[in-house]
Amino acid sequence: MSNSSYEDDGSAYNMSFMANAGGPNYAPLGKSAPFVIYDKDGTLTRHVGGKAGSTVIPNHSYYYNTQDFKPASWGVRVSNDRYALMRMANVGGSDTAFRVTTPDGGVAINKPSNNQYAGTNALVKLNDGQYTVSFPDGLNSILDGFDIQFFISAGPISGSTMVKFSGIGNYFKVSNRPQVNNLNSLRAAKGTFFAIAGNDLYVKFFTTKQSWFKTQFRKK
Repeated sequence: MSNSSYEDDGSAYNMSFMANAGGPNYAPLGKSAPFVIYDKDGTLTRHVGGKAGSTVIPNHSYYYNTQDFKPASWGVRVSNDRYALMRMANVGGSDTAFRVTTPDGGVAINKPSNNQYAGTNALVKLNDGQYTVSFPDGLNSILDGFDIQFFISAGPISGSTMVKFSGIGNYFKVSNRPQVNNLNSLRAAKGTFFAIAGNDLYVKFFTTKQSWFKTQFRKK
């Protein structure tokens, strides 16, 4: 968003998100996810302390960290981070809940159905620490695997996020991405790769605008 302006009606100091079901807050994981508003030139947020490149995000602890702030009278937060959408989906007979833990320790959980078009959506920060995905229903709930889509719909697409998939490294691999030997090599990677360390599987996801591309997790 650029060249933003406000009417002289107080709207510049009264901004909030409206969830599909009504009310100002989105669930942190679910069938739908809020858009992140990217303030390209600062005209949307500069008057409340933002700048060019700031983003506007929901006022929910899953989305923000201690560097993000809530302007007085706004119902949203302003962040200097950019976000990607991470969509997680069951495959075949898999029927699991996905639990996502943020770098700051925020936790959200959702269990999508396992039909062809189902999935659960999570916004994740780019270049800002490691997220963890775990499976509270156990490994038997993901025997047929799962898919991850990781993309940005609009705005700058550069950036990456490291995600740890807890407890599956001895049993699963990424079938359509190359593997590197260790976490140091993964951290240095310039594309989407995976590594296994102990019994955990790690992926460094790079953003794309190809929302249909799926990173496939399958049994070894």
